[in-house]
Amino acid sequence: MTLLTPQDVHHQLEQHQSFHKAELSCIDLQNSCLDRARFSEAYLRSANLAGASCRDSNFRKATLNKAVLATADLMGANLTATKLNLANLTRACLESVQAKRAVFYGAVLDGAMCRDADFTQADLRQAQGQAADFTAAQLLKAQLGASVLNQSQFTRANLRKANLESAILTDTQWHESNLEWANFCRADLTGADFHNADLIAANFRATNLSLVQLVNVEAIEANFAQAILLDTNLSHSCLFSANFEGAYFTRVQLMGANLRQANLENTVWEEVDFAGVQVQGAIFANAQGLTSAQKETLRAQGALNVPQ
Repeated sequence: MTLLTPQDVHHQLEQHQSFHKAELSCIDLQNSCLDRARFSEAYLRSANLAGASCRDSNFRKATLNKAVLATADLMGANLTATKLNLANLTRACLESVQAKRAVFYGAVLDGAMCRDADFTQADLRQAQGQAADFTAAQLLKAQLGASVLNQSQFTRANLRKANLESAILTDTQWHESNLEWANFCRADLTGADFHNADLIAANFRATNLSLVQLVNVEAIEANFAQAILLDTNLSHSCLFSANFEGAYFTRVQLMGANLRQANLENTVWEEVDFAGVQVQGAIFANAQGLTSAQKETLRAQGALNVPQ
């Protein structure tokens, strides 16, 4: 396989030639114009494409492990099944890219623009992305376990059945996002905002939900077992048949929340007001920290197994 030089690449680009399966590892194409170039199945390990313009380029099944793509413009590029393990995508534009089944394991995505991108079934485990923007992105069944994406934006994104186990997602935004069956088990979501999100059957087991806004969310049958809810806002949310067994509630806002038939066994309560909360059929067996007045109120509203 012939190793191409940067000069070879620029010459072949001028001739509109393809780089299908080309060996381009470690090549320096920094700040180059590579728009609509064809790199399908090419080898670009540790290549330098920092600042390059790669709009609508085809990197399908290419290997870009450890490549530098900081500030590169990949808008509309085809990254289907592309390997980008440990790649540097700091402040890169990934808007509207096709990245189904792409692998971004351990990639750096600080400040990356990923709006309207398709990451369906992509692997973003252990990715690092401070203030990345995934607005309206498709992340269906994506793997984001142990990722660190603090202050990132997921408004209107689709993360149905996505796996975010043990991810660090502090101060993230999830307005109107689809998180049905998403797995946030043991994640840190401190300060996150889920206004109007769909959390049906989502898994928040042992998750840190301190200072989280869960206002007007649909969380029917969601799992919050052993979760930490400190200064959390659950106002006007539908938590019908949700599982909160062993969860900790401290200064949680519940005004207008629907907790009917929820499992609240072995929960711990501190400074929580149940005024305006629907609790018919909710189970409070072995709940701790409830005042005598709260117990009377809960029984009067139809809660079950409220401790004596």
